[in-house]
Amino acid sequence: MLTADVAYQNLTPTTQAAVNALVTSLADEYPATNDAVSAACWPDDLKAMGVHSYDAWHYVDLAVVRQPFWADAPPPGNSSVNPWAIAEAVNTLTSPVSTELDKAIQLRFLLHFCGDIVSQQPPQCGRVQRGMR
Repeated sequence: MLTADVAYQNLTPTTQAAVNALVTSLADEYPATNDAVSAACWPDDLKAMGVHSYDAWHYVDLAVVRQPFWADAPPPGNSSVNPWAIAEAVNTLTSPVSTELDKAIQLRFLLHFCGDIVSQQPPQCGRVQRGMR
């Protein structure tokens, strides 16, 4: 949430208004995430509600290897890699044919994934223990 807050504070007033409009468009269905900062947690909220359709976008499990990290990297275009999901969100947000609903959903994912990369991904990389990602 801190990443979303810092990002939001650095937006122009016009962009903040556009973000607010997209985030609040889902406020009736998801009242706990009705601002840009709390909307960053929305993908985790979905998972807690039993929605697992986007789990592959959220993280990728990689085996621990003793060779260079790129040897077992997923192939380009793998849909379980956060950068792919971020690119899809950006494409949706910038497309003139995307619906407002699609943009609202993808903005929430973009906020979340950027926060994951900034705040969690480095600590999540390392040795794998049973039950951990």
